[in-house]
Amino acid sequence: MGTEIERFLDLYGALARVTHDWIAAAPDDVLEWVPVAGEGSLFIDGRGRMSILGQYIHIIVGDHVQAPQLATCDDGAKIDAFDKNIAAKLRASPTLIDDAKAMHDEDMTHFAAIGEAQMEKHILRGQHQWRLADYLWSIYSHRAFHVGNMDIYLRACGVTPPAFYPTIQAG
Repeated sequence: MGTEIERFLDLYGALARVTHDWIAAAPDDVLEWVPVAGEGSLFIDGRGRMSILGQYIHIIVGDHVQAPQLATCDDGAKIDAFDKNIAAKLRASPTLIDDAKAMHDEDMTHFAAIGEAQMEKHILRGQHQWRLADYLWSIYSHRAFHVGNMDIYLRACGVTPPAFYPTIQAG
């Protein structure tokens, strides 16, 4: 079955690879589309209304900022989760998906360097203390949440999203 970090690397790696497919499937004219704002909208957060492209950049940059910290942090470290400068640079990139894939490759190297002892350390993110291993799974679920949002956005725009499980979904 492997170690917990090996399981994380397999599942997170697969999810991260297909994340790029949602951006590739989105026509340029829908990348910045957002649902109508309304009471209790799930598509609005502290950063404002998030488009398909905004969600993509949010998860790519968030993971990229956190990966090296998690690989080397001391017990009790406070983890920074985002960098607006990296986000602006990625948003402006003419090779957005290629740049995001390169960032993912770096992230995987950092995550792969996390050993069992590191997995047991505790980190602070916001007001919450996490065991590092548990926090890694929150990174996975955070990405899955936003991929799901991007899927909904594409469908709402009349675009067929990519298959998450192409072999199974092909029949």
